[in-house]
Amino acid sequence: MARTAFEDKRSTRGMADARTLLLLLAALVASASAVQYRVKANTEFCVQEETSERGMIVQGFYDSSPGYGQTLELEVLDGVTGAELYKNNDVKAATPKQFKVTQGEVGVVQICFANHLQEGTPIQENMYRQVTLDLRMGADTKDWAKIASAEHLDPIETSMRKNIDLANEVLSGMRYMKRREATHRDTNGTLSFCGPRTYTHTHAAAVC
Repeated sequence: MARTAFEDKRSTRGMADARTLLLLLAALVASASAVQYRVKANTEFCVQEETSERGMIVQGFYDSSPGYGQTLELEVLDGVTGAELYKNNDVKAATPKQFKVTQGEVGVVQICFANHLQEGTPIQENMYRQVTLDLRMGADTKDWAKIASAEHLDPIETSMRKNIDLANEVLSGMRYMKRREATHRDTNGTLSFCGPRTYTHTHAAAVC
């Protein structure tokens, strides 16, 4: 059956609206702010980042405040295999650092800060280390200045390329969520258990 000019126009407008929505979602993902949290002595703070594609890069920029008699540890784990991807046994105060890891399988990356009270230090009220964590994934981890220089892109073209990559990641994430929901239905809504850790915050990901 032949399509009318009105139907073609409506279809084209619908696709344009969908692309616009994806670009807006990508911009929201790109503008996500850093997490700040007070990790009390002898406690642990964890986040988990869902990855919808194999081989996705996860990059984190982190820092912390000082804390008397406290040693802060950072560990990044593959949530699928449990493999250790990165570890810093002693996060120094006011010393910004970063990690960049590749998640092998679709699933989650777990990022945990553990604040250990040093031996001989008495526990007191208001003992904590405040951490700042800025997580980036996929397109946000690329060196866009280098890409723009190599491909002779102007600022607008570079921004469009980045937003297209981000939009594709949003689509991939939506497909992943649909597959996961279908799997949960097939298994009669089986619940997952994260283990002894308590997840209290999330960055563009579901709390476990």
